[in-house]
Amino acid sequence: MPEPRTPDPGQTTRRPPAPDDAGTITLSVDCGGSGIKAAVLDAAGTAHAEPVRVPTPYPLPPSRLVETIAEIAATLPPPSA
Repeated sequence: MPEPRTPDPGQTTRRPPAPDDAGTITLSVDCGGSGIKAAVLDAAGTAHAEPVRVPTPYPLPPSRLVETIAEIAATLPPPSA
């Protein structure tokens, strides 16, 4: 097994600046073999709508997956201002 690298003391590690997450709402989707589930979450992970679950269609080519996610998203309430 290779030895772990020791960082160069003159080298600094920079992380990209964190985005301004205030007001960010995300559609979180879990595509499983028996169901596709979706939830609307804020940056802290707080739900902003009831989760939705629909059976996974079969067959599920990429175009059908996108259609299904769009159909789910259309049933969810718009983000509040």
